This record gives sequence, C-alpha cells and structure tokens, in this order.
Amino acid sequence: MKEFHFIIDGRLPGLNELVAANRKHKNAGGRQKAEFTNMIEWAIRLAGWKSSHKPLSPAQVMFEFYEPTNRRDPDNIESAAKKFILDAMVKSGVIMGDCQKHLHMPEPFIAAFFVDEKNPRIEVSVREVD
Repeated sequence: MKEFHFIIDGRLPGLNELVAANRKHKNAGGRQKAEFTNMIEWAIRLAGWKSSHKPLSPAQVMFEFYEPTNRRDPDNIESAAKKFILDAMVKSGVIMGDCQKHLHMPEPFIAAFFVDEKNPRIEVSVREVD
C-alpha cells in the first residue's frame, strides 16, 4: 500500500471565514482559495512529492487538525480546509481527482481534532486503498 504524508503549518480559514469574505466582495473567496491552495501545494512539494510520482487512487485521506484552542467548530474547520487541501492534492498530482471514482468509498475521509497552542497545523496522510 502506498502512502504520502505532509504538514501544513498554521491553520486554514474555516467555512464561516470564507462565507464572510464572500459577503464582503464577490471575488474575495476565490482569492482566498487560490492563495491557500498554492500554499498547500508548496507544503506538498516540501514533503517530497514529485510530479513524476504516480497519483494514489483510490485514496483515503486522513486529516489531523491541530488548533491553538478548542473554540472553532470541527465542521467549520473541516469543511473549507478539506476543499483547499483536496484541490491542492489534485493540482500536485497526489490524487487523480476528488470525485467518488478516485476516492475510497464508502469512507474517503477521516478527520481528527487536537489542541496544540504552540504549533497549530494540519497533518494530512493519503493512502492508496485496494
């Protein structure tokens, strides 16, 4: 079984923050998505993923969210972050796509939440499932 692991330093905006940005300006959400997707692509490259690697498919993705506090709702954190991360993984070639065809069904995602005041981050593990 093939696996890949990478870490995104800091935290990503939650769904509430994304919605608020879209309400302020019609292009704000798109700019945020592009900015954070690019940042995640760099994290993927820094972890050693090369464009010559074969994409993992079907894949299961594990998200470990390390927040500085336990104040944000898990669904708010996960919703927006998952979109940014999956899009970056597709663009980087880690996974072939984020549709049901390329994700392990019936459980494509696993998410866990922790508090780490000093080192907020998101750890992402992707594994190819037979």
